[in-house]
Amino acid sequence: MARMNRETAPTASGIAMLGGTLTAKPGSVRGGIAPVSSIALGWQFSTDSGTTWNDLSDKASLPITTNETGKLLRVRNVWKDSDDPADEIELFSEAIGPVPEPGTAVFFDCTFGSPTQTSYICVENADALLASMPQSPGVKEWVESSDDNAKKQYLNLATQVLDSLCWLGEKCFCEQPLQWPRKVLDCGCELATCDEIPYDIQLATAYLAAWLATKEDYAFLPGGGSLNGGSGGGSIDTGNDQIAGLAPFEEVTIGPINVKMRATADLGEGWGWELLPPFVQSLLWKWLCNVGPGGIQGGGPSFSQGNVGRRSVARLHRRLPNQVPGNFWLKNGKLTPRYYDGMFSYHEAN
Repeated sequence: MARMNRETAPTASGIAMLGGTLTAKPGSVRGGIAPVSSIALGWQFSTDSGTTWNDLSDKASLPITTNETGKLLRVRNVWKDSDDPADEIELFSEAIGPVPEPGTAVFFDCTFGSPTQTSYICVENADALLASMPQSPGVKEWVESSDDNAKKQYLNLATQVLDSLCWLGEKCFCEQPLQWPRKVLDCGCELATCDEIPYDIQLATAYLAAWLATKEDYAFLPGGGSLNGGSGGGSIDTGNDQIAGLAPFEEVTIGPINVKMRATADLGEGWGWELLPPFVQSLLWKWLCNVGPGGIQGGGPSFSQGNVGRRSVARLHRRLPNQVPGNFWLKNGKLTPRYYDGMFSYHEAN
């Protein structure tokens, strides 16, 4: 009978960074005396660039702690057949790492439905989508950039911005930290399922990330570079750089996600989901609730079926007696200020 031979190598999924978790998946073998079974699945580490390996854990799941920083990791998988004496074979995955020191890399997880997911789209997918886009602000720089660390920061940031919107449907999994994936139904038709994040959401995230890279408030983030070749910088260190690279935030918790803006953050007019680029708005409107965060009636901005309402003191022509500033509306590409006079409202389109 033929001895066992490797058919596929074991693999690992997850994030090899402090705070992340790696999960081992067994390989497969052929040959041997049936039944053939996997009798060991665990982890090994190396501190000499893979020359020697030592056992680390006999569990499939490996939380990454400070003990793993600087080490290479790999999966060890042992198979055994039913011969007498039994035939055994060891399988190993490719080396992973070395695990970076805290603060030297951006925590980034684009794994679908992961309990530590930080982005709606992976860097390589964002690159592919943006490469076919018109050269809008930030897109050209993104396509030409090879700084994956900065791209991860901007994708994290874009995801955080979009995650604050009021979405239709319901989250798919209790443990997911982000608003997507979601189940979305409309008139009995299933618009979104738990199998994937819709193309609109992924494209909006990629485009918004490239757009944010052009904004002064976001051009440089602690612990990372920028898409225009800068070396990074910033005087604020929130301790969150390895998680999301978000200087404006005092707290960023993942699983479930909890974001708290710094009280001293000075973002001028460059921040806010109500200021999303028009292209992003056009991608997202069909997925948004009728009344967004803040709500029109509450005086805050809102997305509603492709329309954007925001507090304004804009006026066209002369002000009529007793009229006071109200809202302006962006409808079908036209700006419409609204004034109130008792129970009547007046509209002027420009």
